[in-house]
Amino acid sequence: MEAINHDKIFEGYFGELNEYLQCYLHDIFKSIVARGGRDGRECDITASISEQYSELATNKVSRVLEKLCSIILSPITLSPMIYIDSRGNILKVDFKERFDDLPGYYVKDFLNYKYGNDIYNKILEKITSSDKLNSYELIALIDASRFMVQRSWISANDITIHAHLRGALLASLNNISLIRISNPFYSEYNTLKDIEGIYAITKIFLYYLNSCLLEKLTNTSLNNVLKRLIDELPEDKYATPLIDFYTPFIFDADERSITLFYVKDKLNDVKECIKSSFTATINEVLSKLARRSIKIKETITYKLDLVKERENILNNPEALNEFLEVSNSVLFAEIENAEVELEGIETEDRLCSVCKLRKSVREDLIPTIITRKTEDRLCNICLSVRLAPYAVGRTSTLKRGDRGDTDVEKEGWYNLFKKIDNRGRSIDELVEGYDDNVIFIGIKLDLKKWDNREVSLIEAYHLNLEDLRNSVKEFLKDVRDRILSGTDPNVDFVVNNCVQLKDPNPEKLEKLTSSFVDLLTSQSKRIDINEFANKISDICDNIFSDKELKRLRNNIKNLLKNHTNYFNEKVEQLKNKYRCNLNTIEVENIIRNFIDSHKKIEISKSLDRLFSIKQNFSVIIEYFMALLYIKKVDHITLMEPSITTPFFLAVIRKKDFKKLFNEVLYPFFLKFLEGSRYSISNMMLVYIIKAKSYTPIKIIEEIINTEPKPLKDSTVLLIPVIVNRNSLPVTELIGIDIYCFKKFMDLVEKEILDEEALIRLLRSSAEDLPYPAFEDCNKLPEICSDIMSKWVRGKVFSIRHDNELKLKGYIARLLT
Repeated sequence: MEAINHDKIFEGYFGELNEYLQCYLHDIFKSIVARGGRDGRECDITASISEQYSELATNKVSRVLEKLCSIILSPITLSPMIYIDSRGNILKVDFKERFDDLPGYYVKDFLNYKYGNDIYNKILEKITSSDKLNSYELIALIDASRFMVQRSWISANDITIHAHLRGALLASLNNISLIRISNPFYSEYNTLKDIEGIYAITKIFLYYLNSCLLEKLTNTSLNNVLKRLIDELPEDKYATPLIDFYTPFIFDADERSITLFYVKDKLNDVKECIKSSFTATINEVLSKLARRSIKIKETITYKLDLVKERENILNNPEALNEFLEVSNSVLFAEIENAEVELEGIETEDRLCSVCKLRKSVREDLIPTIITRKTEDRLCNICLSVRLAPYAVGRTSTLKRGDRGDTDVEKEGWYNLFKKIDNRGRSIDELVEGYDDNVIFIGIKLDLKKWDNREVSLIEAYHLNLEDLRNSVKEFLKDVRDRILSGTDPNVDFVVNNCVQLKDPNPEKLEKLTSSFVDLLTSQSKRIDINEFANKISDICDNIFSDKELKRLRNNIKNLLKNHTNYFNEKVEQLKNKYRCNLNTIEVENIIRNFIDSHKKIEISKSLDRLFSIKQNFSVIIEYFMALLYIKKVDHITLMEPSITTPFFLAVIRKKDFKKLFNEVLYPFFLKFLEGSRYSISNMMLVYIIKAKSYTPIKIIEEIINTEPKPLKDSTVLLIPVIVNRNSLPVTELIGIDIYCFKKFMDLVEKEILDEEALIRLLRSSAEDLPYPAFEDCNKLPEICSDIMSKWVRGKVFSIRHDNELKLKGYIARLLT
């Protein structure tokens, strides 16, 4: 009976699809059943080659690489991927000998902990029987493709399946344009409701835009295709992970602009889709919340830039990656004014107070669900932006995790995010009964320092060669004991004086250890005693004559033959225990013939790796979000990340910062960075902003858009910021790694018990004072001593606060 594979499962559900849909969906079941069964499609091959080191992309080398053990790596750190269990323990993926084994161990754990109810086995049972999934199982299946990697070997084992599918779809377009449009819903915002609204309505718009673009190419929709797989369409299609799945053409999106891929010379199709998607977005929002609607006409204005074009990508993997470089110059630009007909609300003759362009709707017809100032007048478009979070579910709304009634072990931590109602929680509610000090936590992805990286095979696979060598040395001690137990005194003399196993010469023992590791790597399970005896005697080739060496070899062989079964058993144990290590050493020895002499493998800056990095960010921030609930840190989530918008924002009470850091931030990022290899500097920026509950969200957004100066480069930079009197900081922002932050935090926590004393000290020793007064120095001796060391007595304006001192002051303000 033929073994089940994901290609057979795909054919059973979908048969032959349109080529574009085939390319986008072909590996949709691979995260559950890794084994494939057919030759790759051209788009699949192009995407695969574009993802990996070019010198490893040949068939000859690929066959060698398949001997490597398999693992799921984070594309950010190139370390084993993390996941969390139901109790908030942070776990790491480990090596498996076979790629096909990864889903049954780690995808299974990831899904069961996240979605509960043994969902992995339920999906596996259904897809191997061609039964339809329910919508919850579809969400888990899509999520598994964001976690599981596309291939087993280095330079591809950090590319997620879904990132690869996006690349395959783009390759199938062959002739591609990269297009940037201004977000047609954008207007200036100042409140939390504004920023929630623009991101919510943008998600809806992206969904419809992608649906329209895909239908232009395929004459069908993803939902129509999915009906062959599922018995009901998912309701929460705008939430992660489904929004990632439904928006394959989107390169980037934020409140100001949207960048997308499409077929070259199809600009008119793109314009038509923008127009129809705008209409569909407004209609969906208003139809859910407006009391009555009428047909109205509005004009939308947006800027369209044709940024880059490329032809014949299907036969040129390198060309696919050229789209990574999005230059500021454009090939073509125009301002589009499009008239649209909407199912809107009746308007009056006053202008909208937000956009100041369109007529505002009648006051008495504005849905009462939204709160606004009396003088606010809203047109149909700006009203839709304000209503969009209620239509799709506000990110700030009360969730099951807030209520604390979720059985996480049974239901999975994904259900902590289930919205209870559409009423958003305000920051005022969060601080009710406490002081008005809050801390905003903003985490974003910064790709400025991302570039090609080079790793050695041994480093990339995180091999513990020291452990292997120590085990081999223990084995060699057994060899020594058994050789020296022989009756021939000449063997005893030669072994002791040549190999010196009884009282080992370190250099010779290391040489013998290396020789035996090579032997283990190249041999079958059964040891070749002749070869082994030669390895031992080779250590003595500059001490004894050829005749003496020959006699030594024969004596050792004869003694070893008496213990053949014992040695075979021990060798088999070593091989089984260190299978991944030995396979990696073997592969490295072989591919030295194919790659540069310095034995480095390039982790290329590829388009699919960019998709994978953004997706990895979204996945790990979801862990962070779950940990906030599991560790009971009261908070409000303001922005959730997705592959198109890698940005997270939440707010907590200031009094809870110590708990947040010690129970969530520090252990989480410590585990994430553990064992990292050639990670990307300053890629994840964590802004920790002390502010007031009434601080305008615009100020928070401007701070998060300010690039920090790192005290020391690190993959994760923590940037403490103090917002005074609702104004932006006047000094540059300073970033610090998690370890230094912890060190400074421990230091100031021991000393800073009085915030007012700290403020008086810092104010009375500021750099702009001619003579510092050092107020309350006796209350803060260590900090004061540090400040005074930067001062020249008797010299005006001589005090200088270095960045470390500033950071200690910022951290002290966060803690007190």
